[in-house]
Amino acid sequence: MPASQRRAAGGAAVAMIAGMAVLAILAPRFGAPTIFLCEAGLMLAVLSAIGLALNGRVLGAAIDGRNRISLSKLQMLLWTTLVVSALITLAAYRLHDTAIATLGAGLKITIPGELLLAMGVSAASFVATPTILSLKAAETPSAASVDDLATARGGTERSIGKVDARKSPANASFTDLFRGDEVGNALSVDLSKVQQVAITLLLLGVYAASVFQTLLTAPTANALPALDKDFVTLMAISHGSYLAYKAAPKTSSGVAGATDAPAPQDQRPPGAVPVARAHAAAISP
Repeated sequence: MPASQRRAAGGAAVAMIAGMAVLAILAPRFGAPTIFLCEAGLMLAVLSAIGLALNGRVLGAAIDGRNRISLSKLQMLLWTTLVVSALITLAAYRLHDTAIATLGAGLKITIPGELLLAMGVSAASFVATPTILSLKAAETPSAASVDDLATARGGTERSIGKVDARKSPANASFTDLFRGDEVGNALSVDLSKVQQVAITLLLLGVYAASVFQTLLTAPTANALPALDKDFVTLMAISHGSYLAYKAAPKTSSGVAGATDAPAPQDQRPPGAVPVARAHAAAISP
């Protein structure tokens, strides 16, 4: 994407942030659920504009340093969008309520401990994921595993140590949310990711419905709806298994700097055949 278009995307992000503030000011003219949905939509649009400015992709904000769509980043973005949009909507209606605003309680909104814990679990996964991958990036994969992946993809991709990567953000794909992260399993379905996606969508959907219901019946409530403890436990187990599986080795190791060059003459075992001659003999009719 040209630099001028990236700058335009950045300017659009700033304009939409201002639009979120204007929408909050106009809140009493519309129903709280409508304001909530509009705020969430504008926030997603802001993130899309930021992604375009940074990586030239609508989903650029969820693309990591490997030029792949990161599940942990996407989860953080979605939870942040949901919670921040709900807080903005509640704050807008409470500040417009004269009785509440007079008491200085417009911004006194309680965030339930279960919700904080759920966001903490998501944040922990967001921090732990690149840490685990950085350790694997320092390891050397076997030449065979690298060659197999390159052949399967037509030589269009690359790897960072044992970690699978793309050449540019343009190659990032939604399938990254379900594929393995290493050279050895990049072409396979990662069931821990499938589970993560399913549980994340379930929890986001359930909580979004709770927020919608709260705003429909009590738009000036002084607290966000609580998240069921069992859901938080399910989320913690899912993230724990996801990180444990990510840390487990899935790519055979190679020797850094190893080559097929023949050993010096004085280091060859007696009667050894140079590698180049052995390869030529193998392909000779």
